[in-house]
Amino acid sequence: MHSSTRKIPLTDRAGWQAALKGVPHAFGHTWESCAAVELTTRLPTFLYVDDTPGQKVISPISERSFAGHVDVVTPYGLSGFAGTALQPGAGYERWISFAKQQGYVCGYLTVHPLFAPAACQALPEYESHNDLYLLDLAVPEKALLDAMSQNPRRVLRAFERSEARLVDDQQALQSFLIANADDFMERKNFSSQARLNARSLRALGDAGNTVAVGVQLNGVIVAAALYGYSSWCADMSLAVILPAGRGTMTALIWGGVQRLRNLGVGILNLGGGIHRDDSVAQFKERFGPRKSSLGALKQVYRNDIFDQLCARASASTGFFPPYHA
Repeated sequence: MHSSTRKIPLTDRAGWQAALKGVPHAFGHTWESCAAVELTTRLPTFLYVDDTPGQKVISPISERSFAGHVDVVTPYGLSGFAGTALQPGAGYERWISFAKQQGYVCGYLTVHPLFAPAACQALPEYESHNDLYLLDLAVPEKALLDAMSQNPRRVLRAFERSEARLVDDQQALQSFLIANADDFMERKNFSSQARLNARSLRALGDAGNTVAVGVQLNGVIVAAALYGYSSWCADMSLAVILPAGRGTMTALIWGGVQRLRNLGVGILNLGGGIHRDDSVAQFKERFGPRKSSLGALKQVYRNDIFDQLCARASASTGFFPPYHA
């Protein structure tokens, strides 16, 4: 049986988009998301494709260099392996063989709970590290409201009585996000990986598969959220809230729910907490979503080089690979 494993560069937008056809995937798998993120990370980014008759596996991958060696990671955003047959004896071996042929030392690869082959979670190198909260947008609006706990419903009623209003002027919201994201991310101590620069934010705003929702108070935008979506699900890519907009996250989420439902998107990924079951996770759980485990594959393809790099870096943290900590 003929099989074909390859990687498609960002320069081949048409090839990337063609490879995704027929494979359920998230916004993070799309060319638009990966191309925007690369403007910040500068990491060479590709779409890995295993296109074997009757089977197909895809995943965005970014290549990182350290001490003259290359490892691989899924780009910022939620993507990872999607498709079928990534399990021992099938697509899994083809991926391992491909990674070794590329000279990768190791890989940290997200396992998306909605789209990854189910066998991924049974692999010995799989490790769950957080939970995602997934909201079903296909149900009637009343069912969504009824599924919420009392607190977000109370907040939405108070918002409707206030002078604040939801706005969807995409150009104004894009300008707001670009102007305020950096200070907001600094204030909230975002990780360096998550601090997308203005070029990335502009590319995301200009993409045809994103939508922004904002809150305006006294004619001034005080908060905005950007959602990226595919035909299957949406993710909140970024939210920026000024001090004057404090307490508007519930309205931003509900505004996103309404816009995404109108676009025909079936699921909204609310993300998870900073850590499992923390206050951020508890806030998201109040919207009535279902909870799914989020994890990743921590793979080593060249044990000798991996051990050398870890020893040279004197790294002993839980970060993987340790020498990138």
